[in-house]
Amino acid sequence: MTHQPPYRPDRPTRADRGASDRGLSDRASSDRAGRSDGLNGYGEEHRPLPQEIYTRRRVAAVVVILAVVALVVWALTAFARSGGDDVEETPTPPPSTLVTTPTEPNPGEESGTETTTGTSDAAATEESKTGESESTEPTKATSSPEDAEALAAKKTCELSDLQLSTDLNKTAFAPGDPASERKFSVTIHNPTGGDCVIDTEENPLRFAAFSIDREGFQQIWSDTDCNKPMITGKETFAAGESRKFTAEWSGLDSAPQRCDARQPAAPGAYAAVGFLGENSSEPVTFNVTE
Repeated sequence: MTHQPPYRPDRPTRADRGASDRGLSDRASSDRAGRSDGLNGYGEEHRPLPQEIYTRRRVAAVVVILAVVALVVWALTAFARSGGDDVEETPTPPPSTLVTTPTEPNPGEESGTETTTGTSDAAATEESKTGESESTEPTKATSSPEDAEALAAKKTCELSDLQLSTDLNKTAFAPGDPASERKFSVTIHNPTGGDCVIDTEENPLRFAAFSIDREGFQQIWSDTDCNKPMITGKETFAAGESRKFTAEWSGLDSAPQRCDARQPAAPGAYAAVGFLGENSSEPVTFNVTE
């Protein structure tokens, strides 16, 4: 005898379960169809963002990249600038560098004049000729004691061995000062142990004044522009001897072959230099006042 389970009305039959499964399958298919049609699964349409939002994002990205590049370039430029040498260019006089301004002369140095050459522009004199150095120190005294000893032991002398120094009787000249109050002096010292014979025709002794401005040093006067050098021929500078020569400046400018229509030196800063051929003293600064 076959037994069958009792009928339970609360349990779904196989037919009911089949219908329910078909309903779920239809709903899933409907959802997939909705998403494929641009719906988000809830019946709402999924749309792309406006084009201007994408454009703004691209612009913002480009701006950030440019800012980073600019910052890197600025950092490299600042580093290169900080590593450079900011050396301020300064004018250099034709003979050498500047030294201190002159001081008032020793009144005793004006005695003992041996020779005088008078000219229309400058009266040049050799003030002393002794075997000992005067109070004016040679320009090249910056050499070491060893160099000085080597020069003293040297038994020959050349033009380059001679030491020239320049001094002035005043630190400033006024427009009304006469030539007698505008004195340029050059002391020539032979530091070697041998006499120095110089041909002053080939290596003339001369005095010069240079103006000082932003463009550098410009020669405005020399005593040999309009006059003969004060010494000519062969001159002997004995071993260990110092000889001092003085010229008077009229305060007018000059140039070779231009001795007419000369003008007074303009107010400003100047430098005095003494020359013996290519050998020269250190410049000594002075002023021309208004």
